[in-house]
Amino acid sequence: MDIPLNTSRDASIFTECRIKIESIRNARNNNHFVEEIRKKMTSLERADWNIEISWVKGHVGIVGNELADRLAKAAACDSAVKIVFNKIPMNTLISEIEHETKLQWQKEWKECTKDGITKEFFRTVHDTQKYI
Repeated sequence: MDIPLNTSRDASIFTECRIKIESIRNARNNNHFVEEIRKKMTSLERADWNIEISWVKGHVGIVGNELADRLAKAAACDSAVKIVFNKIPMNTLISEIEHETKLQWQKEWKECTKDGITKEFFRTVHDTQKYI
């Protein structure tokens, strides 16, 4: 998009998600999606754009915010919409692996016939986690 040099290059982004704003501002957050947003913002800033991200209260009748919510819901429900973000965040993978590991551990714990005394104190794997 070509914009004449004497034209204002200001963009305001409004979101109801404070966590996303904090994530973008937090240099230690290396989430892939957050990094992509930062790259886009840096590219625009190098082209003399002034980008401002602001929080707005959600679900209070702000026309643009309500429209964005409706469009997001429609896109999420539309199976014809092409998926453009197909990477799973690392923290999601770690959580899933931990969950599956604990399920497997619990299954083996339950099936094990040894350590009857230990099982009197720790009936489930979750009980053992309190002391690790």
